[in-house]
Amino acid sequence: MKYIVSFVIFATWSPLAIAQEKNQTYYSDELGSLKEEYYVVQKDTAVLEGPYIKYSITGQVIITGQYQDGKRVGEFVNLYENGQIQRKTHYETGLRQGQTEVFDSEGRLIQQGTFVNDSLAGELITYYPSGIVKNTSMFKADRPDGVVKEYYPTGVLKEEVNYSKGKQHGLNTTYYESGSPKSKINYTYGVIDGIMISYYPNGQIDTEAHQSNHSLQGEYTKYYANGQLKLQGQYMHGMRNGDFTSYYEDGSLEKKLHIVDDHMTGANLTYYPDGTLKIKANYSNDEKNWTAEEYNQAGVLIATRQYKDQFKSGTWKYFNEKGKLAIKETYETGKLTGKRTEYDDKENIIQTTNYEKGKKHGESIVYFNNGKKSEESNYKFDRLDGAYVKYYKSQNPEIQGQYTRNEKNGEWLYFDKKGEIEKKEVYKFGRLLK
Repeated sequence: MKYIVSFVIFATWSPLAIAQEKNQTYYSDELGSLKEEYYVVQKDTAVLEGPYIKYSITGQVIITGQYQDGKRVGEFVNLYENGQIQRKTHYETGLRQGQTEVFDSEGRLIQQGTFVNDSLAGELITYYPSGIVKNTSMFKADRPDGVVKEYYPTGVLKEEVNYSKGKQHGLNTTYYESGSPKSKINYTYGVIDGIMISYYPNGQIDTEAHQSNHSLQGEYTKYYANGQLKLQGQYMHGMRNGDFTSYYEDGSLEKKLHIVDDHMTGANLTYYPDGTLKIKANYSNDEKNWTAEEYNQAGVLIATRQYKDQFKSGTWKYFNEKGKLAIKETYETGKLTGKRTEYDDKENIIQTTNYEKGKKHGESIVYFNNGKKSEESNYKFDRLDGAYVKYYKSQNPEIQGQYTRNEKNGEWLYFDKKGEIEKKEVYKFGRLLK
């Protein structure tokens, strides 16, 4: 809420005595601090005329200016609480005209620009506290039009952008603080259109591409900082299409991919730096289905995998460094199903575990290296449940008991190698009774 107090003052500048009313408004704080002082004359309505002052709630002058016929005229000055000028703006018949300057609280110029009929026109300049130019922008009719530049605090050019009618139009170039180019992107009325290039600090091209109709189009290349080609391929309507080839930093071939509408299709190959084949994969159904063979650097097969409808599927095999089978497992819709078998270096079975929907379910057997059972247990959906037996190599039981929901339950027997009972224990859901 504000309060207005009016005083009548008779002006002396006119041959006719025209009454001016001094008005004061107040903040709605407890002290009722003075907020504004201004004058009005009564014409068809009350019109501001003469000096205008606005105060902060602490009583400091923060705006001074002049009104004529209800419109701002001459210089309006905004001030900080410490008395330093914040902004100086020139008005003619209520419209900003000419230069406006903005200062920080310590009196340093931080921005200046020119207005024509209340719209920015010409150059707008922003400064760092050091006085070095931070930005320069060209305006027409209150919109960027022409070159806009940004500088590092050192004064080195950071970015140069071209505008037309308020939209980026033409080349946009950024720079490292060393002065070397960082990127170049072409725009057509606010839309990336044409060449796009990024650079390493040493001046070498990092990425080069083209964009048209809001999407990547044509050749796409990436390089290492040493200038060696890293990746090369083609885009059509924003999607990778055709052969994409990538290289290691020394120039040796890394990958040969065949892509249709952004999806790998057919044979796709990955290599070790020495040129040895690493992965041979075959894709179909928009990358939803694929099979792969993986080799070690000696050329030995170490894994076979397959996916169907984006899920792990079928039989997966893993081999040791000598090519001997180490693991065989089966997947359905991404989950382990059926028997999972592990092998030693001589391809002797060392463990089999049954799975259902990705969880251990059913019998699990561990074997000695002679092929005989070492341990036999049962699971229900990842928890031990059912008979448990541990064997000596003679196949006589060493431990015999029962699990229920992952807890020992019932009678547990411990045998010596001759089959004689050494100890008995009785459990109730994991708690030893005797």
